[in-house]
Amino acid sequence: MSKVERLNILLLVKNQELRQLYHEILVSEGWEIIIADEAAKALLALIAHQINLIIVDAKLSNQETERFLEIVRRKPEWKKLPIILLDYVDRQDIADMKIDDLCIAAHLDTHLITPNQLVKAVTAAVNG
Repeated sequence: MSKVERLNILLLVKNQELRQLYHEILVSEGWEIIIADEAAKALLALIAHQINLIIVDAKLSNQETERFLEIVRRKPEWKKLPIILLDYVDRQDIADMKIDDLCIAAHLDTHLITPNQLVKAVTAAVNG
């Protein structure tokens, strides 16, 4: 993706405190943030807004992350959107969730991002 002047980011995070933290980090960089706390709301946001990047919580409930990513990757108008998968869990939780398999299946280039790495990962994703 080429450099984008106005970046619209869809932020799909279940946990309210983390959602607020990520929102504050991203807004401080001057980016427009559309927030969703569940996959259904995120899909509606994708329909309603011109999104340049999706940031997804790795720990949504009941395989919600996997289903959301499958839907996004099937839609021709969304399948090339950069997606960052957020990680705020320990390594054992990641192993149990098979996150690496999820990232491969969803064709994610950037995954397992912590809050400290978020701005750098977003910048890299949109500037290609």
